[in-house]
Amino acid sequence: MALRSRVAIVKGGGNPLHLGRALRLSHFWDHLERTRRRARVTRLRCRIVIKPDLALYDQGSPTGTDPALVEALISLLHRRGYPQVAVAASSDESGIWLENRDPAAVAELVGYHFRTREGRPYEVLDLSEDLIPGPFEAGSV
Repeated sequence: MALRSRVAIVKGGGNPLHLGRALRLSHFWDHLERTRRRARVTRLRCRIVIKPDLALYDQGSPTGTDPALVEALISLLHRRGYPQVAVAASSDESGIWLENRDPAAVAELVGYHFRTREGRPYEVLDLSEDLIPGPFEAGSV
């Protein structure tokens, strides 16, 4: 059975306090639980990857995902028994003309702490590392 997508709009800007309300309105926790059960994995072994927009050039920039929201989500996941949470991104074209643009460096520059306020650690993974060739024919899109 396919899950229906839901969108929740909560006024108040990027305030992490509004995140909990958006998650409830979108039935995020129900979807996560159903998906976890369908995969037959415990909460402790369930690996969750958050893919924020790291197209940022300055701390507090409105062009990407607010690190405070991502870290608040990580904290909420930990509190609900999901300890294996990582943030993931890949290098983009800005690395051609700027230095220190790998995902971990960008994350640090724009305000990620690699630890939530409660001290729960998380990794920043580079999705452009450890690539393996896919079974795609030459010329396929």
